[in-house]
Amino acid sequence: MYFRFVDDVWGLWTHGQDASLDFHTKGNQIIINPRIKLELRFSTEQLEFLDTVMSLRGASLHTDLYTKPTNKHLYLHMESSHPEAMKKAIPYGLGVRVKRICSEEGNYRKHREAMKDHLVNRGYEGAFVEKALTKVDTQNRKKLEG
Repeated sequence: MYFRFVDDVWGLWTHGQDASLDFHTKGNQIIINPRIKLELRFSTEQLEFLDTVMSLRGASLHTDLYTKPTNKHLYLHMESSHPEAMKKAIPYGLGVRVKRICSEEGNYRKHREAMKDHLVNRGYEGAFVEKALTKVDTQNRKKLEG
């Protein structure tokens, strides 16, 4: 299986680790621009794709939020000149995104609190953010997957 979104690729490889490493080496040899290199990250326990990390535990697939180490969480600042409606929608929208991604409530709660801190650091009032996230808390995750 092979999935691609812009410059992120996710796939399942069934031909063994040695063949995967060989395929990766050959892939980097055919790229014309020497500054572009394919990065191979693989695991038998979890896979990262875009902002999701998936893990297989027993026969169950679990999902969690993945944030790249370089992410600075520079959400739109509350002092920006953007329309108020846009700024007011950000905490709820981010909360829905996290709730949809996290298959386990504990992970959702952990990321929810971190996101709240990031938004407060960007000038959002804590009580306002909490009100939006409390609204997300009451939503059924399955219904949000739409």
